[in-house]
Amino acid sequence: MGPVASVANAKSQAVFILFFVLLALAGASASSTAIWLAYGAAFLPYAWLIWKTNQGEGWTTTQILAVGVFCRLLLLPLEPVLSDDIFRYIWEGRVSAAGFNPFAFAPDAIDLNYLRDTEIWPKVNHPDVPTIYPPFAQYLFTLNALMGGGTTLLRGLFLLVEGIFVVMMLRETASSTERTAILAIYALNPLVIVETAWSGHLDVIAWMPAAAALMAWRRRQDSWKWVIVTGACVGLSIGAKFLGVFALIAIWCTRPYWGPDSVDLWKHRAAVAAIAGTVVVVGYLPYVGAKGHLFSGFGTYAAHWRSNDGLFRAERALGMALSDRWASAEQRVENGNLKSEPLYRLENWNAFFEARGWVKTWEGREIPDTSFTGEQIATSLAKVLGALLCFFALLWCVIVTPPLPQRFLVLMGSLLFVAPTVHPWYVAWLVPFAALGRVRWPLIFSGLCLLGYTSWHSVSTGGPWEIPWWVVAIEYGVVVGAVLYEMGRRD
Repeated sequence: MGPVASVANAKSQAVFILFFVLLALAGASASSTAIWLAYGAAFLPYAWLIWKTNQGEGWTTTQILAVGVFCRLLLLPLEPVLSDDIFRYIWEGRVSAAGFNPFAFAPDAIDLNYLRDTEIWPKVNHPDVPTIYPPFAQYLFTLNALMGGGTTLLRGLFLLVEGIFVVMMLRETASSTERTAILAIYALNPLVIVETAWSGHLDVIAWMPAAAALMAWRRRQDSWKWVIVTGACVGLSIGAKFLGVFALIAIWCTRPYWGPDSVDLWKHRAAVAAIAGTVVVVGYLPYVGAKGHLFSGFGTYAAHWRSNDGLFRAERALGMALSDRWASAEQRVENGNLKSEPLYRLENWNAFFEARGWVKTWEGREIPDTSFTGEQIATSLAKVLGALLCFFALLWCVIVTPPLPQRFLVLMGSLLFVAPTVHPWYVAWLVPFAALGRVRWPLIFSGLCLLGYTSWHSVSTGGPWEIPWWVVAIEYGVVVGAVLYEMGRRD
C-alpha cells in the first residue's frame, strides 16, 4: 500500500469513527431525534467503504478489525435506549440463578416478588408473559446473573461470542481479498454494531453459529468432522433463537440429486438434522418442568405482537376491507350497534373446538371459542398468505438451488417480508449471509429498516406507538426494487 492510499485510509477511518462518536454522544444525551439521525447517518461512511472495498481500494483486514472493535467498545458503556429487551434478559438470568424456571414463571409471578429491584424490574417488558427465548440464550443470561453483571457485562458476553465466530469465519475463508470483503461488510455494518454492542440483542449469538454452520457444510467432503461441526452449530443457533432453523432448511432445500455420491450427501444431511435436534433437545432438558408452558410465551408473541410489518400489513388491511364489505347486518349486531365490527359465529363447530381445547372464559365458565371478529379473520388470512409466500420461496430454492448464503437470504428475506413483527435487529440476521454471498440488497435493507424505529421515536416524543403506512411502503418498496435490480444484473 502506497503512502497516498495509507493517508486516504487513515482519513476514511477517522470519518467512520467520527460518525460513531456522534452516535455515542447522541446516546449519552438520550435525545431520540439525535440518536435516530446519527444512527442513519452512520450508513453513509459504511456505504462508501463497501464501494471502495469492491474496487479493491478498501482497508486492510487489521484496520477493519481495529475499527470494528473500537466502535463496539465505544457503545458498550451506554445505557440501552432503543430497546428494553436486554432488561428482560437480565431479569430472566436472575430468575434462573435463583432456581426458578423462566418458562413456567412470568416476571410478574408472586413467587418472584423478592427479586424485584428499582433498576431492572421497572424496565422489564411484557411482565405477564413467560419467556420466549430458547435455552442457550437462557444459559448466557444465567451466567451473567451468576457473575453479578448488568447490561454492560451481558453485552460484553454477546460480543465475546461474536468475536469467537468471526475468528472461525476468517479462518475458513480461503483468500485474503475475500476475507477482507466479508469482514468489511459484516464487522462495520452499523446495524450489527448498534444492535449488538449498544441495544444488546441476543440475535448475534444465533446468527453467528448459523453462518458458521453454512461455512462448515461447504467443507463436509473433507471428513465427518465438518458434518458434526455443522450440526452442532445449527443446534446452537436454534437453541439461541428459533430463526436458526433457516440454516438447516437452507442445507436441505436443494434439487434432488442421485449421482454417485448422493448417498453420502443424504447421510450428511440426516446427520446434521439429527445432531442439531439432539443439541436443542438436550438444551431444553433443564426446563422441561414447565411442561405445557414451555412454548406458551413464544405462542403469545407469535399470535399477538406486531411491529414494522410490511406485506403482512397490506394483506391484513385487504382482509379487513373484504370482511367489512361482505359482513351481513346480523354479523354486525352487537349491543344493538349495526356499525360495530363484524362478529362471525361458527357455533356448529362447538364440539370440534371443545375437543381440541380451543375455548375461552366467559362469565366464569369455559365455552368454545367459535366467535371471531373481522380483525381476527383478517389477521389469520394474512398469516396464511404469508406462509404460502414462504413456501414458494422454499420451492424456488429447491428448483434453482442457489449457493448456500443466497439460499438462506431468500428464505429469511421472504419471512421478514410477510412477518407481523420485523424489528431492525431481525434484519441484522441478513448481514453475515450477505457478506458470505456478496449480495447487496440486504445491506440496503439494513439501513432502511431503521424506519422501524418510527414508533419508538413517536413514543419518545409523546406520540402513539405506530408506524405510518407510507413509511413502511418506502422501506419495503425500496428493498423490493433492490432485489429485482440485483436479480436482473445476475441474470
